[in-house]
Amino acid sequence: PVTEISAEKSQSVPVWVKNNAGWWADGTITDAEFVNGIQHLIKTGVITINTESKSTNPVSDASDSKLASLQADLEKCADVIKAYERLNCERAAKLKITEYEYVQTATQYVVGPATFYFVGPEFEVSDSGQALLTIKMLVKNTGSNENVSLMCTGPSICNYDVWNGEKAFKYAATDFTNGNIVLTAGQAREFSMLFGPLVP
Repeated sequence: PVTEISAEKSQSVPVWVKNNAGWWADGTITDAEFVNGIQHLIKTGVITINTESKSTNPVSDASDSKLASLQADLEKCADVIKAYERLNCERAAKLKITEYEYVQTATQYVVGPATFYFVGPEFEVSDSGQALLTIKMLVKNTGSNENVSLMCTGPSICNYDVWNGEKAFKYAATDFTNGNIVLTAGQAREFSMLFGPLVP
């Protein structure tokens, strides 16, 4: 169920809970010690659990057994006791779901040993009026037993402009770790490239 911290009590979250969360994340305290702290907050009413709330997880299409199987694998990760192992399990399961969804819905482009899956761009205008274009793609090493490296360290390397017929959008940023994505054989990764308006 969904947990909520009541607005009037949100300021009453003790500092020790915040410390516990940090210690739990870095492995200083055990899962049991962290859960005891959360249970204390539930018992004292700082955190309330709405038992009538509905799950926010998407309902899987019963006709899509592959997706249902991948979602079941993700749900099994909740049974993993150690936090870092659970997070690794969830990360891997979510990537498999993401990869499956891209393969089902995206346009596929094969470039050398890599296959790119592109669903389409996302366009938004920020509160300040700044137009931003985001391109999300999934790339997979489908054609090599060796590592495939994609590099985009900045505008000098990623010298791309996107043109919609009226406006040019200049490359602004990516979420490449250290400007580089390395894919082992069969490995996939989702990445984003951000473009902003061309300022003369």
